[in-house]
Amino acid sequence: LAHALIRRGVGPEHPVAVLMPRSDTQIVGLLAVLASGGIFVPIDPAHPATRNAGIVRDSGATLLLDVRGTADSLTGPGLARLTIDAPEVTAELARCPGRLPDDSQRRQPLRPEHAAYVIHTSGSTGQPKGVVVEHRQLARLADYLSEQMFAPTAVRAGRTRLRATMTAAVSFDVCWQGLLALVAGHELHVVPEAVRRDPEAYARYLRD
Repeated sequence: LAHALIRRGVGPEHPVAVLMPRSDTQIVGLLAVLASGGIFVPIDPAHPATRNAGIVRDSGATLLLDVRGTADSLTGPGLARLTIDAPEVTAELARCPGRLPDDSQRRQPLRPEHAAYVIHTSGSTGQPKGVVVEHRQLARLADYLSEQMFAPTAVRAGRTRLRATMTAAVSFDVCWQGLLALVAGHELHVVPEAVRRDPEAYARYLRD
């Protein structure tokens, strides 16, 4: 998927709007944008269409990454669409290299100071504002969590591989704690929407 994004002009400092329901495909989309060097701009399907359209305009995204049936209401001038599960895209992805791209394949070299993603505020004091997070900031967080949280927890549990849950929406910055557990080699469970909103169901999910 990262290679398919690069073919469409995605690279460092190029924002890509991602609008998908909670799923493993959503995680693949996020990681593919980062691997291409682009900027991940999460769009929550549960949020009002006017807010989502405003985020797309504010970010300057010219490409929307989605799945079938998700983003029919999100359009804009100059906004192209890459629907991951469309048959023609599935066929294209099957022909792409099965390894991560490097700087020789990206549009330009990826540097630590390049933006990794943009999270928009709730907009409670006016229009939502985009907060830019750089690759180096994300890398520092990954190092910290690996050393201070994931490794000690694994030692106490007597395991080398942990099971982590992701309950936060990807449009909320705290979601990175679960995602970075995945990057650190642990097992990530994307908790279904109905379960994460029901404390008793969530407790049963953890026990199971």
